[in-house]
Amino acid sequence: MKIREGRKLMRVGKVGVVRGFTLIELLVTIAVLVIVATIAVPNFQMLLSSNRLTAAHNEILSGLNLARSEAVKRREVVTLELDAIDGGGWVLQVKRLAASGAASIDCDAASETKWCVKVVDESSSPVTLGADDTFTYNALGRPSAAVAIEVSYAGKSKKVCVNLAGVAEGGECGA
Repeated sequence: MKIREGRKLMRVGKVGVVRGFTLIELLVTIAVLVIVATIAVPNFQMLLSSNRLTAAHNEILSGLNLARSEAVKRREVVTLELDAIDGGGWVLQVKRLAASGAASIDCDAASETKWCVKVVDESSSPVTLGADDTFTYNALGRPSAAVAIEVSYAGKSKKVCVNLAGVAEGGECGA
């Protein structure tokens, strides 16, 4: 006996083709996704933490290299100021202090911005610096002293080292 249902012709007692997922297939898929997410999320958080630290490290390294190259290019003294903010964050300013003739320069003031070569405001960053530092490069691109800057985040730290020749690099200082 045949029954006409819509456009399909079906026999009574026979099961037609069923499309879709069963409840068990769906539950197994969700269980696999939960297991993968459990493994991936902590690794992703560690990756983000590492990237924040590396970005801050590279920004400071870039600022030091810029200060040195500006000192050599302009044949004048260039100063880099790193201000650590309590609770996290920092501000980097590369200034042409000697050329301005002023004792200090406020890079936020519109009249003094021409003496500011670069300003990086990371005051909302969770990355911290060891301490406030000021570096001065002479016209030959040499600093007044060799220095090490420590950048920290989430229990990890990286160092930026400046040797007496003025070369700034990451890694262990004095090695």
